[in-house]
This record gives sequence, structure tokens and C-alpha cells, in this order.
Amino acid sequence: MAISSPSDSNQNLQIIRINPSKKLPSKDPDALKLFIGQIPKHYDESDIKPIFEKFGEIYEIVILKDRATGVSRGCAFCTYCRRESALAAQQELHEKKILPGMHFPLQVKPADSETRPDGGYGPVEERKLFIGMLSKTMREDELR
Repeated sequence: MAISSPSDSNQNLQIIRINPSKKLPSKDPDALKLFIGQIPKHYDESDIKPIFEKFGEIYEIVILKDRATGVSRGCAFCTYCRRESALAAQQELHEKKILPGMHFPLQVKPADSETRPDGGYGPVEERKLFIGMLSKTMREDELR
């Protein structure tokens, strides 16, 4: 399963999944993936999970690590099985909890891949199509 939030241009990211050998629980179609920032670099999944599981069943936790060094980048993604759980975690934790060894509070927000153009959260129905090799003189109305 690919994570679309990290930039494809950054080839040095290593994605570590929680419980990779266990079967993932089922999640609702409108489940929400949260970006979590301001995590101490020495934290792993077992340190993060207790903070977030009190809001509901977790589908997946992904800690971003540098592929070359294996060092945490200080951020993660957490996907809950239920949308309401993610929203409750955001409400309770975003800019309100400072983890030991950190100077700034946790950042808990919907991941960029979850934000819609209308400002809401959830799957985007807009589809983009790349069209190459067009004449430089072609106008948009001619293409449509």
C-alpha cells in the first residue's frame, strides 16, 4: 500500500508500518489519515500507539524515516478505522500536547492527501489528466 503524502521526489524516505505481519483491521470508506508532527526522533510505533489508540481503533501507523540513515524524520501518519476517531484525536491533541524532549506541541492534522479543494476532508472526486506534446500556440478552448 503506497503512501501518497510524502513527496515522490524525496527518494530517501523509509516507510515503517506498525504490525506489518498482522492483518490490518477493516476501516470505513471515509476513514481519515492524520499527519502527526513534532514527534521525538527516538520514538517508534510502540511509543506513538498508546497516545492515539485511546481515541479509537487504529488502522495503520506509519513513521517516516530517512532511508539512508534509518533515523526518524520526527513525523508520522496515523489512519484510524473510523473517521470520528481521527477527528477526536485531532481535537484533543493538535497544538495541545507536548511530548517529552520536545519544545513545541504535537501537530495533528488531516494529511495533505485527505484535504479537498473545497476545504473539507476526505476523498477527492476531481481527476487530473496530463496531456503532453501540445502545440505552444494551442489555446485552452481549443483543447476542450
